[in-house]
Amino acid sequence: MHALKIIPCSAIFTRLICLAFSCLPLSALALTPVQACPNLPIELAHEYRVDGFLLQFDTEGKHALLNQDDSNNNQIPDLLEDVATQLQTMKRLMAHFGFVDPLSQPRYQSQQARAVQVRFLSMSGNGLAFDEVRQNSHGECVLLINLSSKLGPRNLTPAHEWFHLVQYGYTPFKRSWFLEGMARWSESALRKEASMPNFGSSLAGTELFAQSYNAQAYWFKLASQSSEPSQHDFPESISGSRYLNGDPVLQDKVLHGPHRMRRALEALAILGANESKRRDLDPHHWPEAIQRLPEHDLKMKIAVESTALK
Repeated sequence: MHALKIIPCSAIFTRLICLAFSCLPLSALALTPVQACPNLPIELAHEYRVDGFLLQFDTEGKHALLNQDDSNNNQIPDLLEDVATQLQTMKRLMAHFGFVDPLSQPRYQSQQARAVQVRFLSMSGNGLAFDEVRQNSHGECVLLINLSSKLGPRNLTPAHEWFHLVQYGYTPFKRSWFLEGMARWSESALRKEASMPNFGSSLAGTELFAQSYNAQAYWFKLASQSSEPSQHDFPESISGSRYLNGDPVLQDKVLHGPHRMRRALEALAILGANESKRRDLDPHHWPEAIQRLPEHDLKMKIAVESTALK
């Protein structure tokens, strides 16, 4: 675990233009205009950084953490440390199977996103991930996740929401059966009984497309049909990850069909690029209404299932 310290956040918002794209090839620079990052509407009083994550929280006021226990007396609430551990483990797990980190994707490199900012707020629901880049009070362009300030220990919402950023990095589509169903699959190595002997029945197109979280049955079925083994011997940096109380972050050390799922995202990336050309859209900035169009569903399903042939 990295040594961490709390740093007070500035209360002053700045509006800086993101720097030019030094990490991109010159051909990409010629095609990609410099983008400004809109300011975040809320900044919190305390923060700490670890492994590309910037976690912010309050200890008093509207957004104060409900659980502020600090068992190791390091001035960082245990909840924050455990969330950071879960996020790091999920990030390493997906990298192990070749998923591209969202911060390394062209969509977000073109906007100079440098960190994933996680804010603990008073909110309905447990979490929400945003697909657009924002600028924080340090003038940094960041990807944003909001988590409930009342989040309970070991809740898997942080990992779930981070995987949404992975999905957004690959493809512009924002259809619930894809986003929520596949993100539920991504949590499976972090759950007990992840092997799930009953993967759910196949769903007809219209029934599947109306699903949200319950679409996990489709994705688990798809993953279970992969020829790759489901029992994995993860590296110690992943399998040895522990919460503060000593519990392993990976409860089962089982993840079904990760390479099949990665190929599904790669197929959706190609479909998204083709749709961008067909609709004459910036591939990194689709209007929200177009991202959510139901007419994408069948094409997406065909692209996803084409990975069975690879």
